[in-house]
Amino acid sequence: MIWTKIIFGGLGRRGFEAVVAGLVLAAASALVAGSLMVVEGAQYSLMQAERNDRPEIVQIRSRFNRALFETPRSGNLPPLTLPVYEPLIEPEQLSSAAGDGVIIPRQSLFRNVVSGDRFLNVYIFGIDPVAEGQVSSFSLTRGRFLRSDDGVVAVLDEVSASALGVDLGKTFPVRKADGEDLDLTVVGIIGKLELRDAPPRTVEAPALTQNSSFVSSGVFVTLRTSEAIFGRTTLTDALVVARTPTVTCPPSPTVYAKLSDLNRGFSSPNATANSAARCMILC
Repeated sequence: MIWTKIIFGGLGRRGFEAVVAGLVLAAASALVAGSLMVVEGAQYSLMQAERNDRPEIVQIRSRFNRALFETPRSGNLPPLTLPVYEPLIEPEQLSSAAGDGVIIPRQSLFRNVVSGDRFLNVYIFGIDPVAEGQVSSFSLTRGRFLRSDDGVVAVLDEVSASALGVDLGKTFPVRKADGEDLDLTVVGIIGKLELRDAPPRTVEAPALTQNSSFVSSGVFVTLRTSEAIFGRTTLTDALVVARTPTVTCPPSPTVYAKLSDLNRGFSSPNATANSAARCMILC
């Protein structure tokens, strides 16, 4: 008691209350920080659970395109359309290696437009609408989804549509590999998107899920349209769904062996490859 009087005697009542308030605030801050860590841990666990709930799915992707890290943020520069991953996957070879597995092919592209000190980036995904629907979820608020026989039309999320200033029936340009623009007509607006094994979000772009580490928005076109934009048929990434799922990764030893032998270009996370066309197989 005497030590308390010696320490706090000079502070007075208000000083003592200030000290107590500071201690309470510190305790509350620690509690909030602990809660945030628990929430973050729970979100990570949910993400891992979601990733593992389909053990029959194998992701195949090329090396990440380092040019995305070098996209400019200012200046008067021509628009660019870059692949998210290096386009090294030949569809015919992948089909042969996948056997009876179902292939979900993709061309994951990145549209970069810089004007003055402003820039507008959007991700563009060339997909097979029917196959992609087996692994990803698209909740439309307006319009319709892509059809296999669609031409130069696009479906995009509402955040990207707002950033581009477009709506149903409107068009926006995408710079092709030959330097010409291709006008895409909007036929559908997405309110919620769950893209299976989306690319990492390494560049500022519109997002349905803020602060997400993975791409949560984008423009979706048919593979035929993305091939016209990109000027080639090679894929940047793909998913293979084994017809006979197992509880382990990889889903099928036969499918995995064939994929691993494809031009010596595919490797497991624990293996190495020497081919310039090497890709990564991830479960």
